[in-house]
Order: sequence, then C-alpha cells, then structure tokens
Amino acid sequence: MNDLVSAWEAVHDEKQDIYHLDLKPDNVLITDEKRLVLIDFGAARQGLRKNSRSVQAFTESYAAPEVILGEDAGSYSDLFELEMMLHEMLTGELPLLRKSLMTLRLSAVGDGQLWGDRGISTKTPTP
Repeated sequence: MNDLVSAWEAVHDEKQDIYHLDLKPDNVLITDEKRLVLIDFGAARQGLRKNSRSVQAFTESYAAPEVILGEDAGSYSDLFELEMMLHEMLTGELPLLRKSLMTLRLSAVGDGQLWGDRGISTKTPTP
C-alpha cells in the first residue's frame, strides 16, 4: 500500500501536477520484487481539470463523484479513488454500493447525503 501512496504523492507534487483520474486495481501491477506500480495514464491530465466532462475513461466503481458528475477534478479526485482502492484491499469490498452510473448520479444529486464533506454516507443508494 505504501507503494501506491508514494506513487500518488510523486505525480501530485507541485512540479508534476498530474492527475491520473482512473485509479483502480486494474491499473496496478505487482513486480517480481512484490512492489506495486501504477500504470495507464491514458486519462491523466496536468493541472486542475476544469469541468471533467472531457474525462471519458474512468471506472465508475472507483471514480470520484466530481469526475462522474463532470465537475472540476484535481488531486482530491485521485485521492478519493486511492481511498476506494485501499479500502477494497483491506476489506475485500468497495465502501460504496455502486450498481450503475445512473444510480450513482441520482443518489449524488438526489438527497445530497451520499458524499457529505468528502465522507461516506450511511445511506445506501437505491436503484
């Protein structure tokens, strides 16, 4: 897990200012030395991304709410995705039930309780 956090820190330093915007287990390789390596920067952007509607390659199960909703994306978006992956690594499950992009959008727009202040709601989205 430290390797993933270090990779996140490396691309988000002030000089690099790169946002991956599609962090997910499929984009992590395990080397022969048992190190984790972040790959696939195809959706990556440099600098704060105003209006992430142009981010077309994302995985809804891990994507930050602002990426899914087409709002401004940045390092905080990658941090959300990293948190989703780390939670799954530790528990074997994603912290949010995400059955479909439409369900997620309706939940995020609906009661406003799903995301809170970057926290995770106790309410479960319903289809």
